[in-house]
Amino acid sequence: MQNIGSTMAGVGKAMTIGLTAPIIAGAGASVKAFADFETAMRGVSKTTDLTGAEFDLLWLLAANAGTPLSREIIFKKLRGIEYDGVDRSIDVRISRIRPRIGDIGEQPQVIKTIRNKGYLFVSEAAQELL
Repeated sequence: MQNIGSTMAGVGKAMTIGLTAPIIAGAGASVKAFADFETAMRGVSKTTDLTGAEFDLLWLLAANAGTPLSREIIFKKLRGIEYDGVDRSIDVRISRIRPRIGDIGEQPQVIKTIRNKGYLFVSEAAQELL
């Protein structure tokens, strides 16, 4: 399990990010993506345990805050493979992440499901949870 915190050491190095566990920046990670993630999670003082896969998914969504990400894009970015149209592991991870970050209720506000588009991370809503 990884624990999400609030500092960033640098791209390509072990770092602590957003909601306190080290991760290694993935290949192709951009400085802008890390800056966007840090901005989205700025001021986060709560901690929660996430699996590595959940953490990676939350990071990807937060790094692309304001842009809906389809399952196809998520699979390609996180697994490096094409989405087969059947696998629901992303949906399961989202459903596990939401309550851990306080995004509960019938209408989640931080990670929104956009029908026929994908998942959208709303950084303004994340800040309100703090």
